[in-house]
Amino acid sequence: MTQSQATAEVFYTAFRALKKSEREAFIRRLLEDETLQNKLDVFSGIRAGVKEVKDARRENRELQKLSDFIDENRS
Repeated sequence: MTQSQATAEVFYTAFRALKKSEREAFIRRLLEDETLQNKLDVFSGIRAGVKEVKDARRENRELQKLSDFIDENRS
């Protein structure tokens, strides 16, 4: 186990030891953190994009070219 994993395990164990109301307050605080929210938005966007590509491949749909996608998002 790496140092980072060990630290994460300690924090997770402490989180699980909290009362339900304390856990909920902690989660609310995390969700209010703008930096974390921005990261969550990026990860959610990546996840949606990967799902879209997988679905297109499964359905044998043609995907948009990267250059077209970039041009579309510049305007």
